[in-house]
Amino acid sequence: MTAGGRGAEKPKPVIIFGTSDFAQLAYVYLSKDSPYRVVAFTVHQKYLTDRQLLGVDVVPFEEVEQRYAPEEHAMFVAIGFSKLNRVRTEMYQDCKRRGFSPISYISSRAFHLDEVDIGENSFVFEANVIQPFVRIGNNVILWCGNHIGHHVTIGDNCFIGAHSIILPGVTIGDSCIVAAASVVARDLPSGSLVTGNPARLVEQNVTTTHYGVRSSRAT
Repeated sequence: MTAGGRGAEKPKPVIIFGTSDFAQLAYVYLSKDSPYRVVAFTVHQKYLTDRQLLGVDVVPFEEVEQRYAPEEHAMFVAIGFSKLNRVRTEMYQDCKRRGFSPISYISSRAFHLDEVDIGENSFVFEANVIQPFVRIGNNVILWCGNHIGHHVTIGDNCFIGAHSIILPGVTIGDSCIVAAASVVARDLPSGSLVTGNPARLVEQNVTTTHYGVRSSRAT
């Protein structure tokens, strides 16, 4: 995928799943720094409190397919690392099943020499340095100010906190959380929660399923 979804074909209008602070940030970044046009927010009916946000309609997720044809609209699921990334992962997969095209965004103020190998529903904030030969999976969030060394692989459903460093050649497994200002110097197995310099394991998820995670506290 090219940076910020920029390509020759006119992009589809976008619906943002969520109304949290992250969803509001996503709206601003997509509106001001991408070719995308955000046409709506959506949340489940039980969480719907206001019908508009930032001047844009908020619609019940239960009705979104009737109001916005999936084949004509894209979706970005703007949920952080709630429940170890599970909620974002489940909603991203649900939106795909409903036929919406997931988008990804890379800030124009992130530094990279080549096009970034990035999956779907991923979001890269400003001031990230992404060296060559980096692979970023689906449903990944890179908060601002990170250094991602060359030949790094970041698996699906990960969250990389602000001002972290991933040293060259490191592989980060699926569903990992790297806390802000961490330095990751070695491979992380899937489901790891790490923090510090050097990064230490805080929690390890031993079983990850589509609908939940059974975890064991690291020793």
